[in-house]
This record gives sequence, structure tokens and C-alpha cells, in this order.
Amino acid sequence: MVESFGKANRCKDEKVKPVTPGFRAKRLIRICWVMYFCAYIGRLSYSACMPAMVHSGFLEKTAAGVIGTVFFTCYGFGQTAGGLVADRFSPGNVVFSGLFVSAVCNALMAAATGYGSLVTVWAVNGLCQSVIWPPLVRVFSSMLSPTDRMRGSVSMSSATALGSLAAYLLSASLIALSGWRAAFAAASFILFAMAFAWKVVYRDILRDWSCDPVGFFGKTDSHRALGSQVPLLQLLLSPTILTILTPVFIHGILKEGMTVWIPTFIVETYGTTPAVSITLTTFLPLLGIGGAYLAKHLNGDRIKGEISTACLLFAMSSVSLLAFVRFGTVNLLASLGLLCLVVGCVLGINTMFILIIPLHYGKYGRAATVSGVLNAVTYLGTAVSMGCTGYLVQSRGWKSAATGWLLASALALVFTFAGRKLPFAVRTSEPDEGNRPPSLRV
Repeated sequence: MVESFGKANRCKDEKVKPVTPGFRAKRLIRICWVMYFCAYIGRLSYSACMPAMVHSGFLEKTAAGVIGTVFFTCYGFGQTAGGLVADRFSPGNVVFSGLFVSAVCNALMAAATGYGSLVTVWAVNGLCQSVIWPPLVRVFSSMLSPTDRMRGSVSMSSATALGSLAAYLLSASLIALSGWRAAFAAASFILFAMAFAWKVVYRDILRDWSCDPVGFFGKTDSHRALGSQVPLLQLLLSPTILTILTPVFIHGILKEGMTVWIPTFIVETYGTTPAVSITLTTFLPLLGIGGAYLAKHLNGDRIKGEISTACLLFAMSSVSLLAFVRFGTVNLLASLGLLCLVVGCVLGINTMFILIIPLHYGKYGRAATVSGVLNAVTYLGTAVSMGCTGYLVQSRGWKSAATGWLLASALALVFTFAGRKLPFAVRTSEPDEGNRPPSLRV
């Protein structure tokens, strides 16, 4: 076991630092949190800059939507590959590579002059960003105890929310001072710095853990996470996965596909400037923290099962969207209030689908793969939403787009209600020692 996670001979000469497993777990969760926070800045830099790029005439709405669609399509397809890679190679190196190349892409966006270069560079950024999350799921599934695993997974929702907030605040400030190119340059600098900080800190943690994989973080399920890997097709054809794919796709439509267009909606409906609209919507991601902890509270305490929790949150989202369709253009504060409710619910759903459900499949050696597949479906939904929303807004207006969001949410409610009692299980044979996933080596 020790040899599979690092060089056993170095443990004879090096002493593991005399701190508690709880402290070590917190240190791992913290570096993962900071890394994912920074990754979100490089992921949302275009979304935050899009209103200014459209307002300045650099891009038309349809063209702007296409760039977003290309990004999320590449991000979605890359998620499945990212999950498979994370279950086969060093998670630390996979994350570093994703951060580094994403930093390069943001730097190129700051210097881009043509539409073709924008599309190409942002497509590559989508692929790079797609390999960052699945390795974290594998690290949590293999290295943390069940309690720390749940705590770490839910805490990542705050990294998503605060990273989104930072991306929009940073972009709004730099757009007002120097223009949208400065926002991309700042995101690039942050990602470069984080890539090297991640490599140093994660390697230090893993070096100590490889010397004592059983006691380093306390009692874990590492033996289960390193069990036999079920075939990918068998995993995807399990009843639970098949049932939740549609609501996962729809929550992607609402999660970022809808959120990306909110600043443009405010500009066109209420006549604000792009900087003001971005500033007004910067607090929306903070609701993700509340949504994540609401989902955690509901799941287990009030409702049995992640799918049942998602079902309730989809019901709340549908009611809010129904009110938005009716009253969304009447008052700015009322519109923002309703959108806040939708965002909070959807990010709570995201916690269930992307953070918690994949952990159930760690015992099959497929935690990262399931996370990658579900994230892929999520961002395919986002890609569809980006393009379709741009078309609907330009041809039929904002009410038609909002009606589409409402119908999608109602459909997801039906699917989650139907699948609320399905177990997270895959029929498989006894563990095969020859089919174990490789190490979490440095």
C-alpha cells in the first residue's frame, strides 16, 4: 500500500510532522479551496467581461453567446476525459497542468484582436478548466475520512461562490479603470501564481501522507476508493445515473447559462451601465454558500437522499422562475430578489449532483469519473443555454428566455421526483487486484 502512494524508502529517513489528523485534513481542504477559488476567476473572466465587450461593440450578442457556448461545450466534453485522467494519473500534476495552461489562455485573451482567436483560445481554456475539479473529487474520496470528506465537499461550494464573486468584482473594477483586457490579464497572473503554489503545498502534504496513509488523516475509506474499477459503460447504464442525467443537464442550463446573462438583462431592461450591472450581480454567487449549506441541512436531517433534496430545490426554483416570468421586468430589486432565489436553489442542487453524489462511487474506484461525467452533462446544458438564450433574447425578448428556463426547471422536477428513491449502487463482482486504479503519487 505504501509503495503505491509514494517511495517507501524515503519514509525511513523522514518523520511525519507531529500534528493531528484533523489538522492535516484541514490543511488539505484549505489548499484545495484556495486553488479552486482562483480557478474560478480564470473560468469566469470571459463571462464577467462579456457585457462590456458587447456594450463597447467589440462583440455582437450572438457572437458573444457562441464564445460562451464553445467554452462550455469544451468544458463539458473535457470533464469526462478529466475524470478518467484523474482516476489514472497523479491528481496533483493534472491540476497543475490545468491551472498553468488556463493562465496562458487568459493572457492570450487580453491580447486577442479577432473573433477567431477569441473562440479558439477560450475553447482551449474550457478544456484546461475541465481537468481541475475531478482530481479534487478523487483526492477527497481517497484521502479523507467520511466526515472530513463531506465537510470538504460542501466547503468547496463557498470556493465556487466566492470565486465567482471575486471574478465579477475584479472584472467590474478593472473594466471601469482600464477596460476588459486588464481583467483577463489579472486573471492570468492569479492563475500562474496559484499553479506553482499548488504544486509546492500539495507535494508537501502528499509526501507526508505517503509515509502513513492509514493514520495520517485518521480512519478513511481509502481501501474502498482504491478497490476495483467497474467498467465505465456499466457505470453509466446504472438506473440512478441514467435517471439523473436529465436534471443534471437542466441544472447546468440554470447554473451558469442563466447567470451569465443576468448582467446583460439588467443593462437592457433597466438601462444601467455594464459596470453597474456587474456590480449589482456580484452578490448573487454568495447565495451559493447559503444554497450549499441549505442543501446539506435538508439532506439527511429533513429529507432522505441527495436526489430528493434536489427535487425540493427544483420545486423552489420553478416557483421563483414562474414569478420572474410574470414580474421580472416590473422592478429591478424584485427581479434581483427572484433571481437570487433561483441561484441559491440551483447552487444547492449543484452541491448534491457534483459534490456529494460522486463520493458514493468512490467504493467502485470511480469517484472522479462520475464527477467528470456529471460535470460534463452540466456544462453541455450550460453550452446549450448560452447559445439558445442569446438567440431567444435577440429574436423574441427576455420573457421568452425566462419562460424557457421555467419549463426546463419544471422538467427537472419531474425527473428528480421519479428517481428520488433509487440507490447509488452498481452491480459488480468482487474486487480484482489487477484492476486497481494507480497511486496518488506526487
